[in-house]
Amino acid sequence: MNGSTLTIEDVQRVADDFARVEIAEEAWQGLDRSGKFVLSQSSSDVPIYGFNRGVGWNKDRVVVRHSFFGSGSKPDWRYPCRI
Repeated sequence: MNGSTLTIEDVQRVADDFARVEIAEEAWQGLDRSGKFVLSQSSSDVPIYGFNRGVGWNKDRVVVRHSFFGSGSKPDWRYPCRI
């Protein structure tokens, strides 16, 4: 997967046949850039649904910012993809 060529047939192969999925390095790099942007915005107290604000009925509530920092000092933006 590279973020731009996924087809319905690809999704069907994964869902029906458990096809192996590999994420292209450029997709990981894009995810890293996006994650850094979201973190920079939340640090400026920009409300971000589901990140520093709740979801659903709690969409207007400030929530404790989730830390993407694991045991290292570099954020792991891949974590949400593993859920």
